[in-house]
Amino acid sequence: MKARSMVYVHSVVAAALMLRLSPAQSQSPKQWIAGNLSLTAQKIEIDLLNETLAATGACRLVKGQDVVLTANSITGKMQGNEDIGEVKARDQVKIVYKHRDEKGALMDVVGESSSASWQSGDKEAISLVGSARLEVQGSEPATLTADKIDVDLQGSAFSASGSCRLEARDGEITGNQMDGTIGSQGADKLTTTGNARIVYTLKDSGEGSRKLRGASSRIVWVAGKGTKGKVLLDGNAEVTLPQEGGSIELGAPMADISLDSNSFVATGGCRLRMQSGVMTGSRMEGKLTAGDQFELHTTGKVAVNTEIASGKGPARKVVAIGDRSVYRSADDSLVIDGNASLKVSGEGSEGANIRGDKIHINLRTKKVIIETDDPANPTQLDFRKGEGK
Repeated sequence: MKARSMVYVHSVVAAALMLRLSPAQSQSPKQWIAGNLSLTAQKIEIDLLNETLAATGACRLVKGQDVVLTANSITGKMQGNEDIGEVKARDQVKIVYKHRDEKGALMDVVGESSSASWQSGDKEAISLVGSARLEVQGSEPATLTADKIDVDLQGSAFSASGSCRLEARDGEITGNQMDGTIGSQGADKLTTTGNARIVYTLKDSGEGSRKLRGASSRIVWVAGKGTKGKVLLDGNAEVTLPQEGGSIELGAPMADISLDSNSFVATGGCRLRMQSGVMTGSRMEGKLTAGDQFELHTTGKVAVNTEIASGKGPARKVVAIGDRSVYRSADDSLVIDGNASLKVSGEGSEGANIRGDKIHINLRTKKVIIETDDPANPTQLDFRKGEGK
């Protein structure tokens, strides 16, 4: 009899500790306030015994002046009378919070997803799950979309996974995983892995612009103070650079691109595929200029393989090697120096092998000039006339 009485008393107490705020006839929202928390919804249930809450219908949870979470359904676990330990939100989830950038200025960060988990307390963090979207409204607005996005609300770190895409005014980066820190340009630093790719519109001092495309095992973008920053392609880097009438492809273990100077540096077994041939070397440096033109400097075991059609007979294979080279897209010309040599295939023979101080090749006019010890009398070959056999 005593045990049955205790169960009855506990049930009465539990019922008394269950607070329900729901509209009877009207559709006006109800409100619950505790400390710096404010929750409004069409229906609110609070279990004071188990310290849980549940809200449905036009839910809006506000913490202080910095965080606003809205959804059609919110459930949570309270911490004491003035805080919530964890909140689960579902259906049309949206969170807006304030973030202070590197200069101390406040900016809005807006997140949206199908569902979300908000961890409150000592470490504020939120996970956006399902069609997740995070918009940073800084000096250079940017939008991140992914299957899942985790954000540190107290700091600036974020992590995204599954079909990630960061879009900014001048381009986008895509990949399977992104980790970075929020900044005024969308991100101060962003590391992308898993089928990482970048498309960026490079602009010069005039009115010219061109799209640079890159792919790598890992892409790291670092913003500079007051600058667009730089992009590092680390591991099996591939960069497609625009050229008048087409494009060229650069492959290397690593490529570093400055988004402000429109320059790039590739190191470690570089390979440049041009419309007129292939060039290899240990290091390649270039800069895009107005009119989709650029100049490329290559060092370290430079080799150029190309074919030049002549006026007589089939096209000939030309192989030029040296220590250094300069390629200019404006006139499709190439200069090789330092232990320079040129090998030209011939008809029915092994062809000619010529050495010189410098080798000038104009891939457009099909002319080759080889400088020797007597610069006043250089060797000149004109492939249009069938020379160079």
